[in-house]
Amino acid sequence: MRGGGAMTGTHPSRSRFRAPFDYPRILGAYVAAAAIPDAWMLVDSADCGTLRAEVLQDNHDWFANVIGTDGRYRIASTGMCPTSAILDRTELLGRQIEELAAREGGALFVYPASVAAMVGADYRNVIRSLARRQLMPVLVVDPLDSLGPGVDGYQQVLETLAARIDLAGRTPRAGTVAIVGYLFDRYEGDNEANLAELMRLLSGLGLETTSVWLSGRPVAELADAACAETLIALPFAGRAADILSGRTGARVIRTGLPLGLGATCEWLRS
Repeated sequence: MRGGGAMTGTHPSRSRFRAPFDYPRILGAYVAAAAIPDAWMLVDSADCGTLRAEVLQDNHDWFANVIGTDGRYRIASTGMCPTSAILDRTELLGRQIEELAAREGGALFVYPASVAAMVGADYRNVIRSLARRQLMPVLVVDPLDSLGPGVDGYQQVLETLAARIDLAGRTPRAGTVAIVGYLFDRYEGDNEANLAELMRLLSGLGLETTSVWLSGRPVAELADAACAETLIALPFAGRAADILSGRTGARVIRTGLPLGLGATCEWLRS
């Protein structure tokens, strides 16, 4: 998700004041939503917020299915504008959340963009008023205090899942693990191969993988992480693993990325 483009040359100012390049936080949240095929996301932002979802599907992942050919977007915006931002939007937000939550799906994420986070809408109160009518779980993503790179948005969705996904009927089993923090950025063969290899490596240790967050699998399969005795936290996903561990009692092992022979051996040893 992050790249670093420094200016070339030997002058000290060129290394001290390089121009880093990061994808915006909200795009990372979109990537996470796209990686859960039965998830929806309502972004509290202006209409231009959905343009990044179009970029994600048109330029990066044709199989993301976040933009439906029937005109229904799996990632939609509230259409917030300067006027509505300062008004009471409780009724409007209620209608928008209810409309999306009435559709078939595993979860609806409500994601406050930066401006909406500053305004401070009471999403949870709106959701409580709809409790008897909604059909799918509505998960509010807690806003961050500052802007950040795309990986922060991806991390936000993981932490929201860890805190609020329904884990009913699932308990840890011996000899099982779940992976938290895999960056599933597109429905292509590279990710499918990565996931298959991760599970093959773990099976060689006699371990069963119950779930990988995220892996292009629906919400119900992500909830199977609650069946894991151990949570393997990849870089940047330690907090999400800790939150999930607090609910299931699983132990957490923080690891690096298994890239290359040396790092893969170290990953397996950990």
